[in-house]
Amino acid sequence: MRSLAHEPTCISQLRVNTKTFNKLCGILHDEGGLVATKNVTIEEIVALFLHILGHDQKNSNIKTTFVRSGETISRQFHTVLRAVLKIGKLFVKQQRDGIYLEKDAERWKWFSNAIGALDGMFVKLTVPAEVESKYRNRKVSNLVMLQFLDKYYIVNAGYTNGPSFLAPYRATRYHLNEWRGNIPTNYKELYNLRHSSARNAIERTFGLLKKRWAILRTASFYDLKTQIRIINACCILHNFVRGEIPEDPLLDEVDRELENREIEDYANNDEQITTVRIINEWTTFRDNLAMQMFEEYQARRTQLI
Repeated sequence: MRSLAHEPTCISQLRVNTKTFNKLCGILHDEGGLVATKNVTIEEIVALFLHILGHDQKNSNIKTTFVRSGETISRQFHTVLRAVLKIGKLFVKQQRDGIYLEKDAERWKWFSNAIGALDGMFVKLTVPAEVESKYRNRKVSNLVMLQFLDKYYIVNAGYTNGPSFLAPYRATRYHLNEWRGNIPTNYKELYNLRHSSARNAIERTFGLLKKRWAILRTASFYDLKTQIRIINACCILHNFVRGEIPEDPLLDEVDRELENREIEDYANNDEQITTVRIINEWTTFRDNLAMQMFEEYQARRTQLI
């Protein structure tokens, strides 16, 4: 394997800088139980693992890069995968309801019951035919989604505003770039602005996750259980890397791609989800939430005058 001592090479090949790579190796050894063997070092097998995740490389290609047998590569990949999952408790923590960092409190206080965001960004899986229906995306007509009492997903305009799906108002300014130099003039506009801000934060996270780890961008040849474990490992590594590299240059690329994709998605009326039924209670819930936002917004603006 070529030397990764040079910073640009390390970032290109392993998707992290040298300092972050070395720290990860130490954590996987100390907390994940990863150990060197007679024939391979911790640094080599961690590099192998990150290279596969970052470039979605198959064994046939990795054998040439690392000069190892296919059996060794497969075995060491799963060894590192297990170690990464062991350190998950250090980097993936359940958010307590209503408890946010001070910098995020204003964004999330109106959406405290949100459990996530849904749009067209998915991780592709190769699944057995008998469980396909559980993994279909929103563009499949017989999509089945779980609904949660008093909880909801923040969804884009392709979804109907209905039980467990909190959508923006259509025919109202929505995208963040549309708000540059503008201020909300009514409750629907303010709601859409804050809805967009909250959903954008989640989408940037998943956009960066897939930007760094190419293995999440295409259907995998691994069995379903391993695919799910790989996704979990990528999320753990994502949180670790974000803590080490908060000013990530990949974010600029993600923001450009999200802006272009969202404008297209918002304009595609033929891709709306119609299987979520509209009910009066959910329409009223959104209207009441939006009007409460606007009342507070007007009161605060009055105090500043």
